[in-house]
Amino acid sequence: MLFQSLKGRGFRFEETRLTQLERIEKLILLLVIGFCWAHKVGEWRALKKPIPFNHYRESRRPQYSYFRYGFDLIREALLNSWRQLTPFREVVSQMTSPFYNNILRNLN
Repeated sequence: MLFQSLKGRGFRFEETRLTQLERIEKLILLLVIGFCWAHKVGEWRALKKPIPFNHYRESRRPQYSYFRYGFDLIREALLNSWRQLTPFREVVSQMTSPFYNNILRNLN
């Protein structure tokens, strides 16, 4: 799931023109943190509004992954933050949970 999200289904990492290994490592670190944030927001959003299922298949699979569900909400909140601050604040509050605070502390 992480590899798909870094490539064409999310962050489009393959379009970068970076060639220095140190810069690529830093970019991957930021993208992994973004992936974790989007996944957590997707889980949180699914608790509030469940992910709809595809009914045309026999397997009844969800229409979205947690990553895509959260990624779309974050993108919408960032693009429309000038209209309404509430969705933006909710999305950012997911990043300030104790789990992420521990990760950010360990990066230093």
